Amino acid sequence: MKRTALLFACLFAFGAASAQDDTMTGGMMSGGMMTGGMMSGGSMMSGGASMDQSLEVTLSGDQQVPPVTTEGTGSATVSLAGDTMTVRGDLSGLSSPLTEVAGSSGHVHLAPAGENGDVVFPLNVSADEGGTSAIFSLSTTLTPEQMDAFNAGELYLNFHTETNQGGELRGQITPSL
Repeated sequence: MKRTALLFACLFAFGAASAQDDTMTGGMMSGGMMTGGMMSGGSMMSGGASMDQSLEVTLSGDQQVPPVTTEGTGSATVSLAGDTMTVRGDLSGLSSPLTEVAGSSGHVHLAPAGENGDVVFPLNVSADEGGTSAIFSLSTTLTPEQMDAFNAGELYLNFHTETNQGGELRGQITPSL
């Protein structure tokens, strides 16, 4: 939160210092620092645009729909730079080996928290010998519609195991607002 406030302060100061006319008219600052969007806590939301950000995502069985009882845990860092989303993370302690569903054992899905949704992207998953721990990654370009879903918190990570083929661990990607 402090980094976001500092970033906003620096961007605002830079914009005010570089503007030829520091008046605000119609939601636009002369000099072009802010244009027709609303900046709030690190996100620029207007027509799918978003400021670069890095989010920490916790994966758990409690987030599955319906919830799953598991000792498994996981975490991920989801970064957005322009329209490029990068995901890196790990998981461990799964109840059974990971299993492929729709071409991968892990995916990015489209749905708000509390709902299941369709696969949007497969994740690159590299499991240990027993298949109950893994690292995963993804780097992909988001369409404007996917960017809107990202900004709305409607993307989530999901991992499938032999015991829980619908998903054992889930983590909602919730941007800073």
